[in-house]
Amino acid sequence: MCIICTDLIKEKLSSIEARRNLGEMHTTAPKEHILEILKLIWKKEDQEAAEKEKAIDQIFHEPAD
Repeated sequence: MCIICTDLIKEKLSSIEARRNLGEMHTTAPKEHILEILKLIWKKEDQEAAEKEKAIDQIFHEPAD
């Protein structure tokens, strides 16, 4: 497992940071592993999108004081 995978799993990287790191190492990593990294990035992107949607829902659906 590479550092990108490890840091994504430990939630130390955002999807943007992971994509940037992948861009720096894509020429040296095996294609099969790049696919695994991308799957982790896509999962992280879905998680981040859900978190943003939840935050937006909380802002617009808060009861008025």
